[in-house]
Amino acid sequence: MISVIEIFNVVRDIANKEQKGFVTPEVFNTFADIAQKNIFNEMFKELLLGQQVRRQGIDPGRYKGAKKNVLEDLSRYIQEQVLIGGGGNVLANEDVTPFDKPQDFARLISLRTEANVTVEVMQDTEKVSRILNSRLSYPTEEFPVASIQDDIRVYPGGLDVIIRYYRQPTSLNNGVLDVNSLPTYSVSTSAFDPGTYIVNPLDIRDFDLPNHYKSEVTTEILKLIGVRLRDSDIFSYTNSEDAAE
Repeated sequence: MISVIEIFNVVRDIANKEQKGFVTPEVFNTFADIAQKNIFNEMFKELLLGQQVRRQGIDPGRYKGAKKNVLEDLSRYIQEQVLIGGGGNVLANEDVTPFDKPQDFARLISLRTEANVTVEVMQDTEKVSRILNSRLSYPTEEFPVASIQDDIRVYPGGLDVIIRYYRQPTSLNNGVLDVNSLPTYSVSTSAFDPGTYIVNPLDIRDFDLPNHYKSEVTTEILKLIGVRLRDSDIFSYTNSEDAAE
């Protein structure tokens, strides 16, 4: 868990330049979720890089392995769910009911039937069409196939399916996952000094990221603020931080 209060204070100290209101809580909250999603997506790029390093034989392995470390970070986002039909219209010449993707769906890991048979996943709709039109390769309960587009279609129809996937990052409320909220720095204005903010601890939502991504969160938010404000000093800071990583 990464404290949203801590990150806000660091961003304020770097970007505000002692000017009250230069980076307001509203501006910070606008960029907090974007920054979190950017870091989440970057994990998958690092995973691919770790796989390449491993194939080249230069990965240190064990607890220092690049791929292993990213997989550990991503493990907090793994979810399983039984899919229930009703996602969309049945296409011509089909006898399957589409499945809705889970609302917090980010990336697919695998599909399997309740009989624990792995479902082969295909994104190429043309290839799926060829399989469905072939008497030799038409899917069976022993060799099911899924087409993944805006919805999920599993062939043959009538199979109950369990999806394993990475969920979207959300936020934490006092260390407990809050799937209905995003990272939020919540404040109210002081009645005695309109320029002073008072933190609302019950409404604070922390980042849903491993703790060692603190510097990445800070840098990512500052990048977004730098673009918004066209501040060359912030650009210089974030570029130096990227170079140091």
